[in-house]
Amino acid sequence: MPVVLDDEIKRTYEAIRAGDLTWAVFGYVGYRQLGVDHVGVDSDYEVFCGRLATDDAAARVVTNSFEVKVRFAYRRFEAEENGSERAKYALFRWSPAYTELREKAKLSSDKMNLQMVVLDWDAEVFASSMDDLAHAKVVAQLGN
Repeated sequence: MPVVLDDEIKRTYEAIRAGDLTWAVFGYVGYRQLGVDHVGVDSDYEVFCGRLATDDAAARVVTNSFEVKVRFAYRRFEAEENGSERAKYALFRWSPAYTELREKAKLSSDKMNLQMVVLDWDAEVFASSMDDLAHAKVVAQLGN
């Protein structure tokens, strides 16, 4: 069964592109339904990472749920190119290192559906640990 996308995802994506929001985290809001978990207008990268990265093994044991731990996110970065500011965007996929292979396969197919709404980005970040989310690594992928 394919994942269902909440209409709010498109509105949130457009708000980030317009500069009204800085970031959004997308998660599972129901059985096989992706929705908006969190949004932010601040540029504090650590706050963003805290909302995206849900590496809580205790939550997994209690719920035994794929939907608890995996997330997607979209974030706007301000970059300086040739002396002027330019927006660059990253699409994130978070799945902790302990994510099972079949769950990673589901995540890949769900990402394809998300890409029907989230159309443009400069870098795609696959993260399974906080090290993968290091600001310097992400900025390097963006080419800043």
